[in-house]
Amino acid sequence: MKRGIIAIIIAALLGSAALLQSRHDSKTHYFAARNVTVNLPKASTLKVISLGHHDTLAELLFLWSIQFYSTTYYRNRWESLDTFFNTITDLSPDNPDFYLTGSITMAREANQMPAALLLLEKGAKQFPEDYIYYFWAGYFAASFLKDYKLAAQYQEKASKRPNALPGIVNLHAHHVYQQNDLDNAWKLFSELKKTSPHESIRESADRHLYDIQTELDQRAFKKIIETFQQKHQRLPTSIDEMVRLKFLNSPPADYNGDLYKYNQETGLLIPNKKASWRK
Repeated sequence: MKRGIIAIIIAALLGSAALLQSRHDSKTHYFAARNVTVNLPKASTLKVISLGHHDTLAELLFLWSIQFYSTTYYRNRWESLDTFFNTITDLSPDNPDFYLTGSITMAREANQMPAALLLLEKGAKQFPEDYIYYFWAGYFAASFLKDYKLAAQYQEKASKRPNALPGIVNLHAHHVYQQNDLDNAWKLFSELKKTSPHESIRESADRHLYDIQTELDQRAFKKIIETFQQKHQRLPTSIDEMVRLKFLNSPPADYNGDLYKYNQETGLLIPNKKASWRK
């Protein structure tokens, strides 16, 4: 009899709790956009709290961060991103995933490029044999900032790391080319064409050299056209006329030795093929 009464009371309590929870849920927007506050102690404090298990604590915080930073209705979730990943990399500095995941999230999701580059530089300092940190920094500088000078600096550093992929030197030279530093780009790609043991890199260098030569020829030809116009008050009718009037020693040829075509309406050289690379 007592057991039956107790069961009824428990059922009534559970029913009441369910009813109250249902009413609460109907009035509460759990996924409504809102701000949140994240307070994370310094790494030195966390090391003491972890009682020697700081690597494990860092892993747990990292797993928590994946859920937290992917919660889109936390409007201000990116505010703590820089501090968070710098803290866990201080707490457990030998885990490469923390540097790479943190920097990629900063760059691609949070648009925090300076913080992403600093975290990658921190990783490069921690892992002096590994190229990957400078590689990603160069990629971000080129792709997001369009800062090809900075990208070239990072890729040059990456290329000097012991485990660097062969293509990094080609990437470094390409970023020099993207700066319109044609003379230095010519030197770099000429060296790659001569010395690289990799056919794909030599082919890439050869295509770059074709484009660089075309740009240099077009620049030089433009100056000759300007001189011609100053003297004759018109554009030349043909390449042959420029040779006959001693503005050119011979018809200009491209990197492969093929003669350029000439557009007499614009006064420009016409390349024999489209550029392989876009700047």
